[in-house]
Amino acid sequence: MPRKYVRTSNRCKWSEEYLRSSMEHVRTGSMNCFQASREYGIPYRALKRRLEKNDDGKHGLGLQSCLKIQSEKCLATYIRKLQAVGFPPTGETLQKLAFQFAEKNGICHCFNKDSGMAGWDWLYSFLRRFPGLNSLLDKPGHVYNMDETGFQMIPRPDTMIAERSSPTYQMTCREKGEIVSVMACCNAEGCFMPPACILKGKNKKPEWEDSLPNGSKVFMSDPHLDTVSSRLQSSKTHFALFLKEAWQKAATQPNAHSGFEACGLYPYNPVQIPDEAFSICDAVLAASATDTDKVEQPQATDNISVSSIDSNGHATMSGTQSNGESHAGPSFEDIAPVPILNPLPKCRKRAAVTLTKEQISQARTHQQKRNI
Repeated sequence: MPRKYVRTSNRCKWSEEYLRSSMEHVRTGSMNCFQASREYGIPYRALKRRLEKNDDGKHGLGLQSCLKIQSEKCLATYIRKLQAVGFPPTGETLQKLAFQFAEKNGICHCFNKDSGMAGWDWLYSFLRRFPGLNSLLDKPGHVYNMDETGFQMIPRPDTMIAERSSPTYQMTCREKGEIVSVMACCNAEGCFMPPACILKGKNKKPEWEDSLPNGSKVFMSDPHLDTVSSRLQSSKTHFALFLKEAWQKAATQPNAHSGFEACGLYPYNPVQIPDEAFSICDAVLAASATDTDKVEQPQATDNISVSSIDSNGHATMSGTQSNGESHAGPSFEDIAPVPILNPLPKCRKRAAVTLTKEQISQARTHQQKRNI
């Protein structure tokens, strides 16, 4: 990650208002360039250069971003559109998208062409220039993982030993198939939230939560079940004690850190998952790519540069092609379209209506005629 530079010089301390005022005085003739430079504290060469280029905006010192501020604003808008439909991009996706946008629009860049991605320096700088786009790469306390698992209250009977070729029976509990759902959640810092248990039944006993780890909650899932056997009531109490003992041994910081590190979530490591795990996905993408290969690719153009970019991310290219016509470069949405979600069907509103005896009799008569 590039370090955040702290300025120690007094260069470019003047404001944009001072620049515009000094340029206005020079243009009206009330001051010459040297007098305006001393009056507003703007270097003489800088003021003269701005007058020649008719540039009254204040820019940062040093190299500018490869995609320019207008393109990055379009990229920020594109990210918000993806977030609105439930597909927020990852850092690696943004790096690849920035490289593809620069390549297809003929923008001169310093990205790595071997990997086909923009660097981490550009990504972190982009996130600093747009603080409204939150990144969780350096916030382990905001990265959570939740999982749910089921525990069988009464285990299945073990293998029996009996006389061969004779009917064999074993007494079991009728609720042997009941399962308790336990939900656990922790973040990348190793902080665990108290578990939540979902039990089958209607009435909840306070001793079930008392036996669980501190802060745990018990929810009942079946409000229509009124009676529960005494054996199952005892099993729920013992289950809470067993869960508390197992939770104290398993819910530790080393286990949480190793879990996030093993899958590459934090610290972020995209190569943690081996390539063999994506073999099925790669095969599907290769099969779908055969259709896109049949589409004719546009021929390379000469002397093309980006002149302007609209609010939708479309870059207007200026220059001459082989046929001498202008060309509109692809936008971020052209490179990676935003998914379109089909709206859910609206349910028809239903209202209860009180019917009179005459209406009921007419409805019955009409039904009888239809049956005939």
